[in-house]
Amino acid sequence: MDAAQEHSQSVRGLIPVWVAKPLLALTGLFMVAFVAIHMLGNLKILIDPDSMDAYAAWLRELLVPLMPYEGALWIFRILLLLAILTHILCALALKASALKTRTPGAGGIHARRLFASAMLPTGILLAILIVLHILDLTLGVVVASAAFRPPDPAFHAAANVLASLSRPLAGAGYALFLIALGLHLFHGIGLAVKDLGMTGRRGLRIAEIIGAGIAIAIVLGDGAVLCYSLMKGLAP
Repeated sequence: MDAAQEHSQSVRGLIPVWVAKPLLALTGLFMVAFVAIHMLGNLKILIDPDSMDAYAAWLRELLVPLMPYEGALWIFRILLLLAILTHILCALALKASALKTRTPGAGGIHARRLFASAMLPTGILLAILIVLHILDLTLGVVVASAAFRPPDPAFHAAANVLASLSRPLAGAGYALFLIALGLHLFHGIGLAVKDLGMTGRRGLRIAEIIGAGIAIAIVLGDGAVLCYSLMKGLAP
């Protein structure tokens, strides 16, 4: 047995398939809800940048004084991190299981298979780009723009987004992120509904259509923010 087979068996044995599938689906849908809400928050920059700053402040003051300042936000961040890690582990376990049981030469090339084969590479790419996004706009280090401003105590969320995405390289990276996200959601939402037990052909088709609509809406919404930022950067 070679090293690749040993690694495949160790990952596959970590989480049983019957556990991995629903966990992958639930954590995936949780993250879909997050990116949808995140997109709505980003759209505030197009209407009223000050409201985006107010939204950033509200997130940190949520449930105060019941909880400490930023307490609710940190709980959500921890839950999101756990969801991401669980999602990755379940995806690796299912991939290892699929590789072990796949019949050589089975299946042909068609759209559904191409989308399915893109799930793992787009997921890996999204994980890398999420880390860069956090370094850029949450921590303001390494890849952040020179104009990044932390709360002092006023918030500068809108200005930080504009300063970051108006840079051509950062804009290109964000565009790549949106493409990967769109592909991942386009196939993943319908797949998650199926893995949670829906078996009817009509229901699955409706779930796929809704998933495609959500994916397109998120990409278009965040894409509008990217285009706006780039245009602001080009303006004299």
